[in-house]
Amino acid sequence: MLQFKRITFDYKYYYAGKVKRFKSDSITNIVSDIYGVSAWTWTQSGKGKSKISNTPSASSATIETDGFYTLGVTLNGFTIGAKLPGTIKSTYDLS
Repeated sequence: MLQFKRITFDYKYYYAGKVKRFKSDSITNIVSDIYGVSAWTWTQSGKGKSKISNTPSASSATIETDGFYTLGVTLNGFTIGAKLPGTIKSTYDLS
């Protein structure tokens, strides 16, 4: 099966010379999902968290969301099948 993980978010940046930098605490509206051909579904729990890293030549943000994978179906809030906790994590570079 072909499954891809994705995180989307809003952010603000500024220039330090010719280098783009994430503004501190500007990463908001973090949403994660999985897509493609998969038997699993993903449900994000919580807002997600971010960590910004700046070097003299680059700026990056590591985004992490917690949630759970479900194999099966959920009916009226009850899962029939397997429900496993998980984390989706990715690093994004500004260029």
